[in-house]
Amino acid sequence: MAEVFKELREVSCPNCKRLGKVIQQSQETLKSRNKEIDLLLKVWCTGGCDAGVGRWSDEEIKLEDVEYVEDLARRLRSYYRSRQFRLEQRNELGN
Repeated sequence: MAEVFKELREVSCPNCKRLGKVIQQSQETLKSRNKEIDLLLKVWCTGGCDAGVGRWSDEEIKLEDVEYVEDLARRLRSYYRSRQFRLEQRNELGN
């Protein structure tokens, strides 16, 4: 499949070149998103097993990956607390 995109970028047709670039950018975006999903799913495998759970790749998990997921968890906790506060405020104002 990568060969097809390479051919699209090399063709003299301007639209084909642009399409090849768009497809390549989409692939890079999806690869990044898959890695994020992979990191979140890895949380469920706490035994350090090689296979993990729902792995998109065999890449080794790095400290920066762990820090990224920890940041997401902090943001989720903050969102939850803020949301609960707002709901409580609405309920108090509504009564």
